[in-house]
Amino acid sequence: MSYIGTTKIGKMYLGNTEISKAYLGNDLVFQKGGGPTPPPTPVLPEGYTALEYIENPLGNSAYIDTGIIPNNNIGFEIDWMTYDDIGSSNYGCIMGSRYASNTIDFQISSYTGTPGWSGSLRLGGQGQNYNAALPAKNTRFSASLKSGVYKCGTTNTNTSANLSNSSYTIVVFSLRITYSASNQNGHGRLYGLKLYDGTTLIAHYIPCTNPSSEVGVYDRVSESFKKSGNNSYQFVAGPTI
Repeated sequence: MSYIGTTKIGKMYLGNTEISKAYLGNDLVFQKGGGPTPPPTPVLPEGYTALEYIENPLGNSAYIDTGIIPNNNIGFEIDWMTYDDIGSSNYGCIMGSRYASNTIDFQISSYTGTPGWSGSLRLGGQGQNYNAALPAKNTRFSASLKSGVYKCGTTNTNTSANLSNSSYTIVVFSLRITYSASNQNGHGRLYGLKLYDGTTLIAHYIPCTNPSSEVGVYDRVSESFKKSGNNSYQFVAGPTI
């Protein structure tokens, strides 16, 4: 027996044909006559409401402080939509942390400073800028950096990092420059974000509202809620899931 929510299901069909087993990836989620199966563990704690995304509108300055300092093994998977013009003078920083100008710099943003580029990924000084190949604004996309390989759309780039002396935490929807988040805010929608140290997942952010109806993300790794770090600007909630 399996469940949808708390409702038991005794039979499952593919079209008009009854099936005896069903898998989600490699996990067996249904087996006819297989005995009781407890309901799945909820993604969020009781009182939290999952959202399709959280939004930082144009002109807004909300951001999330991850509390995570980047290093040479930093990795991420991000599901995002930018409202900022790609390649404009507006940095539109999706996330980042910078020790000082052009040195020990981790960021992904819409700004490039390089004609013909469509956003930039930086993993150190100016010599470690990579074309982020972001799509036009108002287009949802996924990008990842894992084990030194950056992927976005058809872009597949080998990278190297020079972040060993980084000292400041990564912020999302902005760029931290030394001690504080800068005014180089990225505007758009965050659908989901995972951060890695090598192959170890160190943050898994799910857009949501908390029991007090505040808008932010729930981190499944630290089991904590994060709202805007700027008390003057808050996130806008997307549709509930």
